[in-house]
Amino acid sequence: MTNVEIISGFSIEALKKGDESSFRALFEHLYQPLCYFGVKITGNLSAAEEVTGDCFLKLWHRHKGFESLPAIKSFLYVSIRNGCLNYLKGEKRRVIREMDWTVSQESFTQDNFIDQIIETEVLVEVRQAISTLPEHYRRVLHLAFNEGLKNTEIAERLGLNQSTVDNQKARGIQLLQKVLSRKSFLVLLLILHSGN
Repeated sequence: MTNVEIISGFSIEALKKGDESSFRALFEHLYQPLCYFGVKITGNLSAAEEVTGDCFLKLWHRHKGFESLPAIKSFLYVSIRNGCLNYLKGEKRRVIREMDWTVSQESFTQDNFIDQIIETEVLVEVRQAISTLPEHYRRVLHLAFNEGLKNTEIAERLGLNQSTVDNQKARGIQLLQKVLSRKSFLVLLLILHSGN
């Protein structure tokens, strides 16, 4: 199955013409996963958010130069990686006398960079698939996958019997298996298993 990413409200042609609503749709779709990617590098949410925002600003200033969504995503991932590494260099200089600096550029190699992109994309695919489920399955799997809650905690939060949660979770997982790639489905199972 081909995996063509479609973003509601976005088109490359509209972006190239400077359409703000198309840019906003792109921003809303990619901002959270890109922040997650930045946090994996910096370990700091506010720094990752700032770097991600700056990279979207750079994208807006260069919006006429992109021919495809993959080119945009590549630009954003590389820009965020570089921005985060620059942030870490600045932090290193700032705190070098106060503490040992444990995160280094060497720990974020090219292979690691690609692994982090793949991890981010897989998590996005899983979250998007969960959001398409019927509401009762979606609520249970959202709490299990995104918040890491155990079935007993989900039952308590939603005011349901644990057997109902168990059944809804199992049925939701069956539905996800039909739409997720094998790799994404295995990641889902690993995350759900680690929470229980």
